[in-house]
Amino acid sequence: MSLKERINGISQYFRGIEYQGGLLIVKVQLPNKITPYGSKDEIIKVTQSEDDGLWYYYADADLVDEDAIFTLIEETVKVYEEAKAKVVLMKQKIEELRDLFANNSLEKLNSLYFDFHGVSCQSEPKPRRKYTRRNKVQQNENKSDSEEIVNNNEENVNS
Repeated sequence: MSLKERINGISQYFRGIEYQGGLLIVKVQLPNKITPYGSKDEIIKVTQSEDDGLWYYYADADLVDEDAIFTLIEETVKVYEEAKAKVVLMKQKIEELRDLFANNSLEKLNSLYFDFHGVSCQSEPKPRRKYTRRNKVQQNENKSDSEEIVNNNEENVNS
């Protein structure tokens, strides 16, 4: 994909690209809800400008080309867009559930489950952790034994 196509792909966020002091810098304007991240290998770094929402993706121009930076920006935008779409979908599903609960009996609602193409999402109850009662007398005996050891050590030091 050409540089022009990459810029067009993120055009609503893209604010500029420049080379400065051996660094390749790409400026993007991101919504306040996005906190971008640098590359996993830490070659591409990200910092926020004092201007609200303006972010600089930058790296040593000898180590990284434009494609690597644009790929990272595209991944960030994709994650944001997907999260935004999930919120919209969740709101729609909540409305559907409200309608179901308003118009159906409790008996019928007890049989409600979610199914994703044959994979059930109905969670199985987690087994409860076994409760073990601690013997407080035993703890106090252990404490007095350790106190006795400390007292004996203090006597030996003072002698």
